[in-house]
Amino acid sequence: MLRGLTNKLKVLIVAQGLYNIPFSFCSQYNMLFAQALGASGSNIGLITAISALAMLIVSPLLGLTLERHSLKKIMILGLVCDTFALAIFALAGKWWMLIPGFILYGQLIRQVSIMDIFLITVTEPDRRGTLMGVSRVTWGVTGISASLIAAAVVTYFGGINAQGIRSLYYISIILLLFITIMVFFGLDETGLSNNRKNETLEEESGVREYLKFFRGEKHLKHWIVIRLCRDGFMSLQAIFVPLWMVNFKGADAAMLGVLSTLSAISSILMHIPAGKLADKIGRKKTFFLFSSLYCLGIITLILAPSFEFLVLAYILGWGMGGMGGVALTILMTMWWEGIPTENRGKLYGVEGIISASSRIPITAVGGILWDKGLQTMVLTLPVLAELFIVIPVMYTVPETFKNKNDLSVGGSRI
Repeated sequence: MLRGLTNKLKVLIVAQGLYNIPFSFCSQYNMLFAQALGASGSNIGLITAISALAMLIVSPLLGLTLERHSLKKIMILGLVCDTFALAIFALAGKWWMLIPGFILYGQLIRQVSIMDIFLITVTEPDRRGTLMGVSRVTWGVTGISASLIAAAVVTYFGGINAQGIRSLYYISIILLLFITIMVFFGLDETGLSNNRKNETLEEESGVREYLKFFRGEKHLKHWIVIRLCRDGFMSLQAIFVPLWMVNFKGADAAMLGVLSTLSAISSILMHIPAGKLADKIGRKKTFFLFSSLYCLGIITLILAPSFEFLVLAYILGWGMGGMGGVALTILMTMWWEGIPTENRGKLYGVEGIISASSRIPITAVGGILWDKGLQTMVLTLPVLAELFIVIPVMYTVPETFKNKNDLSVGGSRI
């Protein structure tokens, strides 16, 4: 699968896959851990809002930093922040002590986004969809083992409670340290501003750079609407689907592990074919196809009367998993390739603002609705947003795919 790739791309894709192990360990257990330490639905919404606010403040500055320094340095800094965050989780005794950990873990420096920028920047346009699919396959392969190991570890140490979940954070810290060493020795100092003059970087203020960026990208406002809906409602799912599974479907650690494994397998089987399809017929048509599976998976999850239907829901996909999760990979390929290389740092900054702005109100309202007994409504909102906002707006944006005769790294303008 990695045959024919440069050593730099191999290291990048493997590092991204390994990064999914601690991510898979923690993603479906973080909120359960907060709940075990006494957090209510409203408290969880508050935690998410605070961490999103930190992202809102830092992302624009970090976006400009990405254009002035190598991607490798920022990745290492992000891995250090993640390691420190998980140490906070491991040592926390009260739910409010988790707030700094939620702020640092994947919020201030979003590791997966930086890896995607790296991959898009060093890859030819007619191979991007396929290689993004390959990166998600490695992500899925590690996710399968991670979900099973996490379930076994949690069960061994006492089940879904503070003691059982806490052990995952110690294992994750060791893995993050290994990934940091791998990135340090395996990647070069690739930057986004290799073709820009240093004088330009020094003369323009951050505000002026962003204003110039917004004026130059015609369809950026459409993409902002798409990402606002997608990011906000996927965060809602990440928070409340595990709670739904445990509190309303009777799931234990073993069931969560099995379902997550099935979700990862179905995602693995679809990502490379979907990437090749996106490189052949275009990104938008492929997105619409897999977006329909994403919506169907959520509906099945809500209505599932038995374990067999829960299996179907996880295979179809919700959030980033299953067959429907492929839609997000296609969307992210379009997002990063749609602008010139030297502006991708600012797009990273805009992405952080979007993610934070969407999570603060959506997750806060979701927490209130959850506490008021409207759990089904909370899980239905992502489907409504996809059908009535994301898909219609996606029709209005241009296709970003470049054919093989155009090898410019910038891509089409969004």
